[in-house]
Order: sequence, then C-alpha cells, then structure tokens
Amino acid sequence: MTLAQGGSSTVVCEAGSSRAKVKAYTSASVKVSITPYAGQDAGAGNPPFTPVQMAKKVYARSPMKVVPDRPYPTKVARTAVGLVGESWIVHAVVQHEDVVVVVDYTASPVDADVAQKAAVALADRAIWESK
Repeated sequence: MTLAQGGSSTVVCEAGSSRAKVKAYTSASVKVSITPYAGQDAGAGNPPFTPVQMAKKVYARSPMKVVPDRPYPTKVARTAVGLVGESWIVHAVVQHEDVVVVVDYTASPVDADVAQKAAVALADRAIWESK
C-alpha cells in the first residue's frame, strides 16, 4: 500500500515551566513545529516543484548557521539572555525529505552547547516520528 501526500498541515506542540509555578531555580519552554510540504505548480511550461524541493526552499531561506556533520540538513541560531548569559534561546531548523521541523527552545540557567544539543535532539526526534 502506498500513501500519497495530498496537502500539508503543520503540527505544533508547546510545553514549558516557569520558576514561579514550579518553585525551582530553572525554567524552560519549547515549541516544536512539524510541517510536511506538498508539491507546487511551477508555472506554464515548467515541471511542478516536488514536495522535497518545496521543503528544501523553506530550509534554504533560513538565515541561521549550518551545523556540519549531521544526518539531516540542520541550521541553528542561539541568543544569550540574562545579565551574564546564563539563559539561552535556541532556534533549530531540520529538513528531511518533504518535512521541515522548527524547534524554539528557551532554558535558564543552561550552557549554550547543552541548550543547542537539546533543541537539535528534539528536532531529530520529531523527524524520526514523522517518517
């Protein structure tokens, strides 16, 4: 049996905790968006764009830095927050075939590399589950 993609719908999942609600010294929030792309008409006389081509276009438009040596094309941007950079906001974009996953992760206090690893791990898991 073969399933053909007939459209696209973005699935979004959000979770978070705050210091005030949990009575802790840490806080975190995450938003994961999974978007499958459909093909698109390319105009008169041109072959249509495939779902994979459309996903690659979205990924390529992201101005973030490319993460080398990854199984899927990955881009990441991170921003320090707080007086001494103890908090980080990490945005990760991962593309696999016709799916693009965007992760927005904020945590405090956390090391920048740890926050980035967490965001990329969430994106990888979303890609894996969307197969």
